[in-house]
Amino acid sequence: MTEQKQVLCASCKCALQGPANPQLSDMLVCPICGNGDTVDVVNAEVGNYIQEQMSQAIHKAFTNGIGTTRSFKVTSDFQPKGGHRFIVDLAL
Repeated sequence: MTEQKQVLCASCKCALQGPANPQLSDMLVCPICGNGDTVDVVNAEVGNYIQEQMSQAIHKAFTNGIGTTRSFKVTSDFQPKGGHRFIVDLAL
């Protein structure tokens, strides 16, 4: 089952606007600040955002779970990149 989410402008947290059935070359734009790009680029950036958020959630679960035992020492250099122009509201 696929869940659909609205793509948001990372600055304004406002849903992007565009055509009803967009093609990869169509533009999606924030109605507040004008931040926008093609559907293809927006999809790629949202994919990177989701991947980073999932990595961060897994890292947090791992360090909070295993990192509290005396048998293991958890060291990490995980650094979120951030700087995303487009995001989705994830419930992780």
